[in-house]
Amino acid sequence: MSTAQTGYINPRPKFTEAQQRRILNADGVPDARIWVEGHKGETLKEAVAAARDGILRCADGMRALAGGRREVDKAMDYIESKGAVVYDPVTKWRSDKDSRKMYAAMVSALNGEQRGLNPRKSRQGGNTRAAMIEADRLPDAQAEAIWKNKERFETNEVACKHMNDLQPPKLTELHSGWNPQIARRKFGMSGRDRGRRAEPKPVEKKAPRKVVTRKSVVKRKRK
Repeated sequence: MSTAQTGYINPRPKFTEAQQRRILNADGVPDARIWVEGHKGETLKEAVAAARDGILRCADGMRALAGGRREVDKAMDYIESKGAVVYDPVTKWRSDKDSRKMYAAMVSALNGEQRGLNPRKSRQGGNTRAAMIEADRLPDAQAEAIWKNKERFETNEVACKHMNDLQPPKLTELHSGWNPQIARRKFGMSGRDRGRRAEPKPVEKKAPRKVVTRKSVVKRKRK
């Protein structure tokens, strides 16, 4: 049984079959193992069935599966039902391990294309920026250990502060280091409170205001 790598291409005007094929070829996928949507009746389902190692390589990740979010969701449901995963050879992301990042990249690509941006150039720029930020903050392995250490770090904010103290970000124009939102997306819930909230200030009780009426004024004058 062959375990050769399998690729899938869904060509579109701004990211052509030739462009996607070059990316897959560079990742070691031979032309004979690339399925092209619509070419001689080839479909995504056929490509999934052909991926005997359970890995379907797509030049632009989940974006290659369909032209909209709902269609991508349906495609991913089918792929996962067959026990397969989508692999992006550019980012090295897998849908079973990096699904959130892949989905976010797909949404970003769709939005960019709607604004008339070139998906390949926008994608490369985004990957470069993301790589710079990742290299500029504490590595994931150390950050995750701190994030999950509930005994030493009482709150999520304290944990993230410690991460940034160990490796202060230098590219401050791009990011401010680790924060609870980023850590939660990367590592899941920490299991601790999200942070102490400021205690509400005590409300001062004011004495009831005396209402001055015409009758009370008349009474004071008579006295």
